[in-house]
Amino acid sequence: MLAFNDDIRKQAPQLCSESLTQDTSLLIALATLALAGIAWTQARAAKVSAEAIMNSERAWVIVDADVRTKPTEPRPGKTADFFSFFVWNAGKTPARVTFTRSESKVIESIAALPDIAVYASGNPGTKSNSMLAPVPPTQMGSFNIIMRGPEFDRRLFDTLLNGQLFLYAHGRIKYMDTFGNPRYTTFGFCWHAPMPGDILSGQWVRTGPQSYNECT
Repeated sequence: MLAFNDDIRKQAPQLCSESLTQDTSLLIALATLALAGIAWTQARAAKVSAEAIMNSERAWVIVDADVRTKPTEPRPGKTADFFSFFVWNAGKTPARVTFTRSESKVIESIAALPDIAVYASGNPGTKSNSMLAPVPPTQMGSFNIIMRGPEFDRRLFDTLLNGQLFLYAHGRIKYMDTFGNPRYTTFGFCWHAPMPGDILSGQWVRTGPQSYNECT
């Protein structure tokens, strides 16, 4: 028994040292993980803060309907209407518009629209390099999209007025913000023909599947 106790006493310093080494390694590992967690949290907070600042200062391209343009009665010699939509920058810094595409069409219902906008095969869109200043619509630094409407005969025009068919205009604008980020805005408007007892007069109403009215 004495020999056993002597052996334990002799080995005690080594056992204590090994135990301390293991405990120290564990503490270092835990501290490293804690520091990594703190660093990740700080990096995440810095990223969120930077994104918040960027979003508060960036360009936001918006499209609104020009209420002065609308489908008009067919008449001799008339071919088609042209519809105008304001493109303007609601942000604080300029945008550089790089691409636009738009068109109008007659549809049976909003529900009949595909989830992703489809354009006519002969409508590839237009590349551009236009600066869009952060100013309200109609002011210098903004611009209009002018799109040709369908050709209406009397029967087709009457179906619009009766709410049996609908006129729909939609488009997509790509642009770069001041920070060099690619962005896009989509828009979709339906012409709401005046109906008896309807509180809405004839006007363009923003509507359509989610992808038709997005800003990134």
